[in-house]
Amino acid sequence: MNPAFSVIFLTTLIGAGQGLFLALFAAESSWLGTAPATGAALYVRGDAIALTLLIAGLIASFFHLGHPERAWRAVAMWRTSWLSREVIVLPVFMAMVALHGVCHFSGNVSCVAITGLAAAILCLALFYITAMNYVCIKFLQEWATPLTIVNYIWSNFFSFNFMDLLLQKPGGSGVVIIAIPTASYSGTTTGSPTVTTSGSNTILTFTSSGSYTA
Repeated sequence: MNPAFSVIFLTTLIGAGQGLFLALFAAESSWLGTAPATGAALYVRGDAIALTLLIAGLIASFFHLGHPERAWRAVAMWRTSWLSREVIVLPVFMAMVALHGVCHFSGNVSCVAITGLAAAILCLALFYITAMNYVCIKFLQEWATPLTIVNYIWSNFFSFNFMDLLLQKPGGSGVVIIAIPTASYSGTTTGSPTVTTSGSNTILTFTSSGSYTA
């Protein structure tokens, strides 16, 4: 196949936006339920970037339509068309991401929890719906298999992993931060680092000389 560049752009941009949001949701889940006194700006910016990527992907989708002015009609076939369902779910997901950012900005923890979970569910649903678009392409029987869904979702999780790496907290001047799986943490350190936990990891923060021995 030789897909149009607009298809490549929309798939990449929307996938990156979904991956970034899931990375944000995974990061905030470690403290969800406590007041977001610190780090709120990170989530507001992250949601804004994710929303920008999603909007850019949505705009790119119009360039491979023969009649863009008729795009609104796609919604009418939601009972039988996976594409129509994607057209419906994507804007709802985008709205929820925007609301999630607003909740972080206002510091409303309950709102953050509700919108974050709702957006995460919509994000995963969108992965599935988009994958079904490929499964239903009649002239490509090789794609007409459940493995296409698994492969699409799996490949999109690479966007999540990449965005998650970008969100890792960097060390500042004179600061070294090490993350170790808690199951493998030996507890042997020098220099009195600050020891915290995040999910399944133990975090060591060194602000002066010190060492960790595995």
